Amino acid sequence: MSFSYSPGHNAEGQTDGDPRWNLEEPAEIGGDSSWYVDNFYGKEHKNFITYVLNKDGEPEPLVISLRTERTQYYVIIRTIQGPERFIVPKKTIQSGLRKYIFFKGPRIHRILSYIKPEISEITLQKILDPDLPERLKDLDEPKLEKKYKIGLLYAAASQTNEIEMFNNVNGSSEYEEFLDFLGERVELEKFEGFTGGLDVEKNLSGTHSVYTMWQEAEVMFHVSTMLPYFPNDEQQLERKRHIGNDRVLLVFKDGDAPYSPDTVHSKQIHIIGLVQPHIVGGSDGRRFYKFSVASKSSVPPFGPPLKPSPIYEKSEEFRNFLFEKLVNGLIATNYVPEFRPLTMLTYKKKLVELASNHYQKRDD
Repeated sequence: MSFSYSPGHNAEGQTDGDPRWNLEEPAEIGGDSSWYVDNFYGKEHKNFITYVLNKDGEPEPLVISLRTERTQYYVIIRTIQGPERFIVPKKTIQSGLRKYIFFKGPRIHRILSYIKPEISEITLQKILDPDLPERLKDLDEPKLEKKYKIGLLYAAASQTNEIEMFNNVNGSSEYEEFLDFLGERVELEKFEGFTGGLDVEKNLSGTHSVYTMWQEAEVMFHVSTMLPYFPNDEQQLERKRHIGNDRVLLVFKDGDAPYSPDTVHSKQIHIIGLVQPHIVGGSDGRRFYKFSVASKSSVPPFGPPLKPSPIYEKSEEFRNFLFEKLVNGLIATNYVPEFRPLTMLTYKKKLVELASNHYQKRDD
Protein backbone atom coordinates (compact mmCIF):
# COMPACT_ATOMS: atom_id res chain seq x y z
CA MET A 1 0.00 0.00 0.00
CA SER A 2 1.08 3.64 -0.45
CA PHE A 3 -1.39 6.11 1.09
CA SER A 4 -3.29 5.54 4.30
CA TYR A 5 -6.84 6.88 4.49
CA SER A 6 -7.23 10.59 5.13
CA PRO A 7 -10.60 12.39 5.04
CA GLY A 8 -10.94 15.16 2.46
CA HIS A 9 -8.48 13.66 -0.04
CA ASN A 10 -8.87 11.78 -3.32
CA ALA A 11 -6.23 9.22 -4.28
CA GLU A 12 -4.87 7.52 -7.36
CA GLY A 13 -2.69 4.47 -7.05
CA GLN A 14 -2.52 2.07 -4.12
CA THR A 15 -4.33 2.89 -0.87
CA ASP A 16 -5.32 0.93 2.20
CA GLY A 17 -8.60 -0.04 0.49
CA ASP A 18 -10.83 2.23 2.56
CA PRO A 19 -14.09 2.65 0.57
CA ARG A 20 -14.16 6.35 1.41
CA TRP A 21 -11.32 6.92 -1.03
CA ASN A 22 -12.57 8.34 -4.29
CA LEU A 23 -10.60 6.41 -6.91
CA GLU A 24 -11.03 7.86 -10.36
CA GLU A 25 -9.82 7.95 -13.92
CA PRO A 26 -9.04 11.67 -14.13
CA ALA A 27 -9.68 13.88 -17.11
CA GLU A 28 -7.04 16.28 -18.41
CA ILE A 29 -7.47 19.69 -16.82
CA GLY A 30 -5.35 21.22 -19.56
CA GLY A 31 -8.41 21.39 -21.81
CA ASP A 32 -9.69 24.28 -19.74
CA SER A 33 -6.52 26.34 -19.77
CA SER A 34 -5.44 25.73 -23.41
CA TRP A 35 -8.74 26.19 -25.25
CA TYR A 36 -7.72 29.36 -27.06
CA VAL A 37 -4.44 27.86 -28.27
CA ASP A 38 -6.11 24.60 -29.34
CA ASN A 39 -9.06 26.15 -31.17
CA PHE A 40 -8.14 29.73 -32.17
CA TYR A 41 -4.44 30.56 -32.05
CA GLY A 42 -2.80 30.28 -35.48
CA LYS A 43 -6.22 29.75 -37.11
CA GLU A 44 -8.39 32.29 -38.90
CA HIS A 45 -10.80 33.85 -36.42
CA LYS A 46 -12.35 37.20 -35.48
CA ASN A 47 -12.10 39.20 -32.28
CA PHE A 48 -14.51 41.84 -31.00
CA ILE A 49 -14.48 44.29 -28.11
CA THR A 50 -16.91 46.55 -26.28
CA TYR A 51 -17.87 47.73 -22.81
CA VAL A 52 -21.02 46.75 -20.92
CA LEU A 53 -22.49 48.28 -17.78
CA ASN A 54 -22.42 46.21 -14.59
CA LYS A 55 -25.16 46.28 -11.97
CA ASP A 56 -23.67 49.45 -10.48
CA GLY A 57 -23.74 51.24 -13.84
CA GLU A 58 -19.96 51.06 -14.31
CA PRO A 59 -18.45 50.00 -17.67
CA GLU A 60 -16.62 46.67 -17.81
CA PRO A 61 -14.72 45.20 -20.79
CA LEU A 62 -16.15 42.45 -22.97
CA VAL A 63 -13.87 40.67 -25.46
CA ILE A 64 -15.23 37.99 -27.80
CA SER A 65 -13.41 35.55 -30.09
CA LEU A 66 -15.24 33.72 -32.90
CA ARG A 67 -13.99 30.99 -35.21
CA THR A 68 -16.14 29.39 -37.87
CA GLU A 69 -15.81 25.80 -39.02
CA ARG A 70 -17.87 23.97 -41.61
CA THR A 71 -20.38 22.61 -39.12
CA GLN A 72 -19.91 24.68 -35.95
CA TYR A 73 -18.80 27.90 -34.28
CA TYR A 74 -16.22 28.26 -31.51
CA VAL A 75 -16.87 31.21 -29.19
CA ILE A 76 -15.06 32.66 -26.16
CA ILE A 77 -16.79 35.43 -24.21
CA ARG A 78 -14.46 37.16 -21.78
CA THR A 79 -15.59 39.38 -18.90
CA ILE A 80 -13.90 40.28 -15.63
CA GLN A 81 -15.80 37.35 -14.09
CA GLY A 82 -13.79 35.03 -16.33
CA PRO A 83 -14.05 33.39 -19.76
CA GLU A 84 -17.00 31.37 -21.04
CA ARG A 85 -16.47 28.90 -23.89
CA PHE A 86 -19.02 27.57 -26.37
CA ILE A 87 -19.12 25.16 -29.28
CA VAL A 88 -22.28 25.90 -31.25
CA PRO A 89 -23.45 23.69 -34.15
CA LYS A 90 -24.47 25.78 -37.15
CA LYS A 91 -27.74 23.90 -37.53
CA THR A 92 -28.60 24.85 -33.92
CA ILE A 93 -28.17 28.54 -34.71
CA GLN A 94 -30.23 28.26 -37.89
CA SER A 95 -33.14 26.51 -36.22
CA GLY A 96 -32.93 28.58 -33.08
CA LEU A 97 -33.12 31.81 -35.04
CA ARG A 98 -36.52 31.18 -36.57
CA LYS A 99 -37.97 33.30 -33.79
CA TYR A 100 -35.50 36.05 -34.81
CA ILE A 101 -36.73 36.07 -38.41
CA PHE A 102 -36.54 39.84 -38.68
CA PHE A 103 -33.11 40.02 -37.07
CA LYS A 104 -30.63 41.27 -39.68
CA GLY A 105 -27.49 41.69 -37.58
CA PRO A 106 -24.04 40.30 -38.48
CA ARG A 107 -23.16 36.66 -37.78
CA ILE A 108 -21.64 37.29 -34.33
CA HIS A 109 -24.89 38.89 -33.14
CA ARG A 110 -26.91 35.97 -34.46
CA ILE A 111 -24.76 33.58 -32.46
CA LEU A 112 -24.93 35.76 -29.35
CA SER A 113 -28.70 35.94 -29.62
CA TYR A 114 -28.73 32.18 -29.15
CA ILE A 115 -26.10 31.69 -26.43
CA LYS A 116 -26.20 35.09 -24.64
CA PRO A 117 -29.39 36.98 -25.56
CA GLU A 118 -28.68 39.69 -22.98
CA ILE A 119 -25.66 40.93 -24.98
CA SER A 120 -26.91 40.14 -28.50
CA GLU A 121 -27.79 43.75 -29.41
CA ILE A 122 -24.71 45.55 -28.11
CA THR A 123 -22.41 47.38 -30.51
CA LEU A 124 -19.14 45.52 -31.07
CA GLN A 125 -15.86 46.75 -32.48
CA LYS A 126 -13.90 44.33 -34.60
CA ILE A 127 -10.21 44.25 -33.62
CA LEU A 128 -7.81 44.00 -36.56
CA ASP A 129 -4.52 44.26 -34.65
CA PRO A 130 -2.33 41.34 -35.89
CA ASP A 131 -0.61 41.20 -32.48
CA LEU A 132 -3.88 40.59 -30.63
CA PRO A 133 -3.80 36.76 -30.79
CA GLU A 134 -0.50 36.81 -28.92
CA ARG A 135 -2.03 39.00 -26.20
CA LEU A 136 -5.12 36.78 -25.99
CA LYS A 137 -2.92 33.74 -25.61
CA ASP A 138 -1.17 35.44 -22.71
CA LEU A 139 -4.56 36.30 -21.20
CA ASP A 140 -6.09 32.84 -21.57
CA GLU A 141 -3.06 30.65 -20.89
CA PRO A 142 -1.92 30.92 -17.24
CA LYS A 143 0.15 27.77 -17.55
CA LEU A 144 2.39 29.27 -20.25
CA GLU A 145 4.42 31.08 -17.61
CA LYS A 146 6.17 27.71 -17.37
CA LYS A 147 7.89 28.29 -14.03
CA TYR A 148 6.99 25.82 -11.31
CA LYS A 149 8.13 25.18 -7.73
CA ILE A 150 7.54 21.81 -6.10
CA GLY A 151 8.28 20.65 -2.58
CA LEU A 152 10.33 17.48 -2.10
CA LEU A 153 10.33 15.71 1.27
CA TYR A 154 12.42 12.70 2.29
CA ALA A 155 10.88 10.17 4.70
CA ALA A 156 12.84 7.24 6.11
CA ALA A 157 11.10 3.87 6.31
CA SER A 158 10.19 4.12 10.00
CA GLN A 159 9.23 7.81 10.07
CA THR A 160 5.57 8.76 10.53
CA ASN A 161 5.45 12.48 11.44
CA GLU A 162 6.64 15.71 9.90
CA ILE A 163 9.10 16.57 12.67
CA GLU A 164 11.07 13.38 12.02
CA MET A 165 11.00 13.99 8.28
CA PHE A 166 11.99 17.65 8.40
CA ASN A 167 14.95 16.74 10.66
CA ASN A 168 16.54 14.42 8.11
CA VAL A 169 19.99 15.75 7.23
CA ASN A 170 20.69 13.07 4.65
CA GLY A 171 18.66 10.49 2.78
CA SER A 172 19.18 6.92 1.63
CA SER A 173 21.21 6.01 -1.44
CA GLU A 174 17.91 5.32 -3.26
CA TYR A 175 16.75 8.85 -2.41
CA GLU A 176 19.99 10.41 -3.63
CA GLU A 177 19.66 8.44 -6.86
CA PHE A 178 16.11 9.75 -7.26
CA LEU A 179 17.28 13.37 -6.84
CA ASP A 180 19.70 12.89 -9.73
CA PHE A 181 16.88 11.29 -11.73
CA LEU A 182 14.71 14.41 -11.24
CA GLY A 183 17.21 17.05 -12.28
CA GLU A 184 20.52 18.79 -11.85
CA ARG A 185 22.01 19.77 -8.50
CA VAL A 186 22.65 23.47 -8.94
CA GLU A 187 24.59 25.93 -6.80
CA LEU A 188 22.17 28.59 -5.61
CA GLU A 189 24.59 31.49 -5.19
CA LYS A 190 24.31 33.67 -8.30
CA PHE A 191 21.97 31.13 -9.94
CA GLU A 192 20.25 32.86 -12.90
CA GLY A 193 17.36 30.51 -13.62
CA PHE A 194 13.97 30.28 -11.92
CA THR A 195 14.64 30.26 -8.17
CA GLY A 196 11.22 29.30 -6.83
CA GLY A 197 11.70 31.81 -4.01
CA LEU A 198 15.07 30.42 -2.89
CA ASP A 199 17.79 32.90 -1.94
CA VAL A 200 20.59 33.19 -4.50
CA GLU A 201 22.69 35.89 -2.85
CA LYS A 202 23.63 34.86 0.70
CA ASN A 203 22.90 31.11 0.83
CA LEU A 204 19.98 31.73 3.17
CA SER A 205 18.10 28.83 1.52
CA GLY A 206 21.05 26.46 1.50
CA THR A 207 23.90 26.17 -0.96
CA HIS A 208 22.34 23.84 -3.54
CA SER A 209 18.99 22.62 -4.84
CA VAL A 210 17.57 20.44 -7.63
CA TYR A 211 16.51 22.20 -10.84
CA THR A 212 15.50 21.05 -14.30
CA MET A 213 14.09 22.14 -17.62
CA TRP A 214 11.12 20.03 -18.70
CA GLN A 215 9.34 20.70 -22.02
CA GLU A 216 10.58 24.31 -22.01
CA ALA A 217 9.37 24.76 -18.44
CA GLU A 218 11.62 25.57 -15.48
CA VAL A 219 11.10 23.47 -12.36
CA MET A 220 12.78 24.25 -9.05
CA PHE A 221 12.43 21.81 -6.17
CA HIS A 222 12.42 22.80 -2.51
CA VAL A 223 14.42 19.81 -1.28
CA SER A 224 14.04 19.14 2.44
CA THR A 225 17.55 17.76 2.95
CA MET A 226 19.14 20.66 1.05
CA LEU A 227 17.34 23.47 2.85
CA PRO A 228 19.11 24.90 5.95
CA TYR A 229 19.14 22.66 9.03
CA PHE A 230 19.17 24.17 12.53
CA PRO A 231 19.98 21.64 15.29
CA ASN A 232 18.18 23.67 17.96
CA ASP A 233 14.94 23.97 15.99
CA GLU A 234 12.95 20.78 16.44
CA GLN A 235 10.28 21.85 13.92
CA GLN A 236 12.80 23.04 11.30
CA LEU A 237 10.62 26.01 10.47
CA GLU A 238 12.93 27.29 7.73
CA ARG A 239 12.45 24.05 5.81
CA LYS A 240 8.71 24.00 6.42
CA ARG A 241 8.42 27.66 5.41
CA HIS A 242 9.31 26.70 1.85
CA ILE A 243 7.81 23.22 1.56
CA GLY A 244 4.65 24.07 3.51
CA ASN A 245 3.91 26.88 1.06
CA ASP A 246 4.09 24.70 -2.05
CA ARG A 247 0.85 23.56 -3.64
CA VAL A 248 2.39 20.29 -4.79
CA LEU A 249 4.57 18.12 -2.57
CA LEU A 250 6.57 15.13 -3.80
CA VAL A 251 7.41 12.68 -1.01
CA PHE A 252 10.13 10.07 -1.37
CA LYS A 253 9.54 7.41 1.29
CA ASP A 254 11.72 4.37 1.85
CA GLY A 255 10.04 1.07 2.61
CA ASP A 256 6.46 -0.11 2.11
CA ALA A 257 4.74 1.57 5.05
CA PRO A 258 1.79 3.81 4.10
CA TYR A 259 2.03 7.59 4.13
CA SER A 260 -0.82 9.83 5.32
CA PRO A 261 -1.58 12.90 3.16
CA ASP A 262 -2.09 14.83 6.42
CA THR A 263 1.48 14.22 7.62
CA VAL A 264 2.64 17.75 6.76
CA HIS A 265 0.28 20.29 8.27
CA SER A 266 -0.25 22.93 5.60
CA LYS A 267 -3.14 24.89 4.11
CA GLN A 268 -1.20 25.39 0.88
CA ILE A 269 -0.34 21.78 -0.02
CA HIS A 270 -3.19 20.39 -2.12
CA ILE A 271 -1.49 17.58 -4.07
CA ILE A 272 0.97 14.95 -2.85
CA GLY A 273 2.92 12.65 -5.12
CA LEU A 274 4.36 9.65 -3.27
CA VAL A 275 7.35 7.75 -4.64
CA GLN A 276 8.64 4.56 -3.03
CA PRO A 277 11.47 2.36 -4.31
CA HIS A 278 10.15 -1.03 -5.36
CA ILE A 279 11.88 -4.35 -5.99
CA VAL A 280 10.62 -6.49 -8.84
CA GLY A 281 11.72 -10.13 -8.95
CA GLY A 282 14.06 -10.92 -11.81
CA SER A 283 14.56 -7.24 -12.65
CA ASP A 284 18.32 -7.73 -13.23
CA GLY A 285 19.26 -4.63 -11.25
CA ARG A 286 16.71 -2.34 -12.90
CA ARG A 287 15.12 0.28 -10.63
CA PHE A 288 11.35 0.45 -10.14
CA TYR A 289 9.18 2.92 -8.26
CA LYS A 290 5.68 2.85 -6.83
CA PHE A 291 4.00 6.16 -7.62
CA SER A 292 0.70 7.31 -6.13
CA VAL A 293 -1.05 10.70 -5.98
CA ALA A 294 -3.40 12.16 -3.38
CA SER A 295 -5.18 15.49 -3.81
CA LYS A 296 -7.58 17.47 -1.69
CA SER A 297 -11.17 16.95 -2.72
CA SER A 298 -11.42 20.58 -3.90
CA VAL A 299 -8.84 19.97 -6.66
CA PRO A 300 -10.41 19.22 -10.08
CA PRO A 301 -9.41 15.90 -11.68
CA PHE A 302 -6.22 16.11 -13.72
CA GLY A 303 -4.31 13.73 -15.94
CA PRO A 304 -2.62 11.69 -17.07
CA PRO A 305 -4.22 8.81 -15.14
CA LEU A 306 -2.08 6.37 -13.19
CA LYS A 307 -1.94 2.72 -14.10
CA PRO A 308 -4.20 0.40 -12.05
CA SER A 309 -1.03 -1.10 -10.55
CA PRO A 310 1.21 1.97 -10.42
CA ILE A 311 4.65 0.33 -10.64
CA TYR A 312 6.97 2.18 -13.00
CA GLU A 313 10.44 1.36 -14.21
CA LYS A 314 13.01 4.13 -13.87
CA SER A 315 13.14 5.56 -17.38
CA GLU A 316 12.80 8.75 -19.35
CA GLU A 317 9.22 7.73 -20.08
CA PHE A 318 8.40 7.58 -16.37
CA ARG A 319 10.23 10.86 -15.74
CA ASN A 320 8.08 12.60 -18.36
CA PHE A 321 4.95 11.02 -16.92
CA LEU A 322 5.89 12.14 -13.40
CA PHE A 323 6.52 15.75 -14.42
CA GLU A 324 3.37 15.88 -16.55
CA LYS A 325 1.30 14.66 -13.62
CA LEU A 326 2.84 17.11 -11.13
CA VAL A 327 2.69 20.11 -13.47
CA ASN A 328 -0.92 19.37 -14.48
CA GLY A 329 -1.69 19.14 -10.78
CA LEU A 330 -0.20 22.57 -10.22
CA ILE A 331 -2.33 23.96 -13.04
CA ALA A 332 -5.41 22.29 -11.59
CA THR A 333 -4.88 24.07 -8.26
CA ASN A 334 -5.59 27.37 -10.04
CA TYR A 335 -9.24 26.29 -10.00
CA VAL A 336 -9.37 25.51 -6.28
CA PRO A 337 -11.63 28.04 -4.48
CA GLU A 338 -8.80 29.09 -2.15
CA PHE A 339 -6.53 30.03 -5.06
CA ARG A 340 -8.99 31.08 -7.75
CA PRO A 341 -9.28 34.69 -6.50
CA LEU A 342 -5.54 35.12 -7.11
CA THR A 343 -5.89 33.66 -10.61
CA MET A 344 -8.90 35.84 -11.41
CA LEU A 345 -7.19 38.99 -10.08
CA THR A 346 -4.42 38.53 -12.64
CA TYR A 347 -6.96 37.72 -15.36
CA LYS A 348 -9.02 40.84 -14.61
CA LYS A 349 -5.95 43.08 -14.66
CA LYS A 350 -4.82 41.71 -18.03
CA LEU A 351 -8.32 41.97 -19.55
CA VAL A 352 -8.77 45.59 -18.45
CA GLU A 353 -5.36 46.51 -19.86
CA LEU A 354 -6.06 44.73 -23.16
CA ALA A 355 -9.42 46.47 -23.55
CA SER A 356 -8.05 49.92 -22.79
CA ASN A 357 -5.36 49.43 -25.46
CA HIS A 358 -7.74 48.26 -28.21
CA TYR A 359 -11.11 49.92 -27.69
CA GLN A 360 -11.59 52.94 -29.94
CA LYS A 361 -13.76 55.61 -28.31
CA ARG A 362 -16.25 57.20 -30.66
CA ASP A 363 -18.14 60.43 -30.43
CA ASP A 364 -21.89 59.88 -30.25
